[in-house]
Amino acid sequence: KGELKVITPSDAGLYWKVNETNRLVEWESTGTFPQVEIQYDTDGDFETTADTFSIMPTSVVSNCTPVGPAITCNGQVSWTPIPNEISSTVKVRVRGTISEIDVEDVSDSNFKIVGTLDVKIPESGQIWYIDDTEEITWDAYGSVTNVMVGYKTSASGDCNWITTDDSGHGTGANSYLWSPVDNVQTETAYICLADTDFENETIIYSDAAFKIRPKIIVDQSMIAAEPPGPDNRLEIGVNYANLIKWTITGTQSPLLEIRYSLDGGVDGYPSYQMIAENIEYGAASIAWNDIPPTKSNNVTLKIFDQDKDYISGDTLSSSLSSFKIVGKVFNVKVRDADDENNIVNLKYGQNYLITWESNGPFSSDPELDNVKIYYSINGGAGDSYPLPISNGTSRGEGSFAWEGIPATLSSDVVIRVSDFYDVEARGLSPNVKIQSILDITRPEVANLILAAGEPNYSVEWSTTGWELGDNVLLQYSVDNGDWLMMAGGD
Repeated sequence: KGELKVITPSDAGLYWKVNETNRLVEWESTGTFPQVEIQYDTDGDFETTADTFSIMPTSVVSNCTPVGPAITCNGQVSWTPIPNEISSTVKVRVRGTISEIDVEDVSDSNFKIVGTLDVKIPESGQIWYIDDTEEITWDAYGSVTNVMVGYKTSASGDCNWITTDDSGHGTGANSYLWSPVDNVQTETAYICLADTDFENETIIYSDAAFKIRPKIIVDQSMIAAEPPGPDNRLEIGVNYANLIKWTITGTQSPLLEIRYSLDGGVDGYPSYQMIAENIEYGAASIAWNDIPPTKSNNVTLKIFDQDKDYISGDTLSSSLSSFKIVGKVFNVKVRDADDENNIVNLKYGQNYLITWESNGPFSSDPELDNVKIYYSINGGAGDSYPLPISNGTSRGEGSFAWEGIPATLSSDVVIRVSDFYDVEARGLSPNVKIQSILDITRPEVANLILAAGEPNYSVEWSTTGWELGDNVLLQYSVDNGDWLMMAGGD
């Protein structure tokens, strides 16, 4: 009888992957066999038919023919594709057919059929943040049920395994939730993936690097808390302690810097709009002092990794979105016309000076850098100041001559000086009074009234700014003593 000898696969440690093509099964034939049959067995014993299979695409093939005077030849056939029969104990058998079916040979050593894995996400350049939850996805060719998932921080680095036995997977699309992303910082991270049962044979890495970075989270209550007040307003020139607050994930230690934008980030947060730099990692808040003199309704902040400019957080990523830089008016007073003394009691028809201090400008155009001045006669109840004094005067002048005080008599007058374009940017005066003028015309200083004189003496006066129905009190004093009520003087 002739003889058959399996040459390939035969070496110990050999492994072939599911779906590989054109893997060659080779044998040596002694004698003449018109055809041979090639099979494989996943436990290597060929004792049962349950785990013995024919190779594809054709298991019965023409044998080689020796060329005389040789009596041996080498045959081969392509095994395409390698089937999804994952095992570490596979062997191949070559045997004759029909009358030579009892002539056979089995490969000397077990070889392996293993699955193939292909990482899909993360993709090249993708940024993942420490402590976030991210989904790693891959395609599996073959029934790879249990996997090892990890990462390395450089192309030549070692794998850090997140899990070494995550079950429930199979052929086709698969995923694993990485939660939380590890506390590392690298711009050259790669995913490691392997079949738990065949780590060395199946380990693969993502094709291109992705990034793992700390995340800076700007506190969304940053401006909502005092002192800025409602509507997220910051006043020009004012200092705000512990205003900018943030958290940063991980325990990395970059130096930080904070910049602002006046147009919602469109300007790219230029370096000349710096709030602070060289901030240590451990800091959690910082003051913003001397708010810059540029009004804006769309101010945003951004915190950068100072050294690499790749870690950042901004107010746009929080529910705060943006805030405002506004003008400031303060120290509003009413002074006499010569600006020498503060005045509390204003007389009808007289002239006074309203003064204020301000932080501006309120407009980039000097011609429009104005304030308007209004007042209330009921203490500003309902935040209403309906009565005009000036509907536009230069902010920088710091004063306005209020001439001819009107006859709106009140003991509860408050004056509001505000940005012409933003009445919330305002300063309020202390409460003052607008009073009428009384002038006693009888008696005059030179008149002498004797106790035994006229039984009824006419006291006369003139008034300016008088309102119908108003009353006066008539009192007198003797030798500069206490004031005494005249009979009928009330």
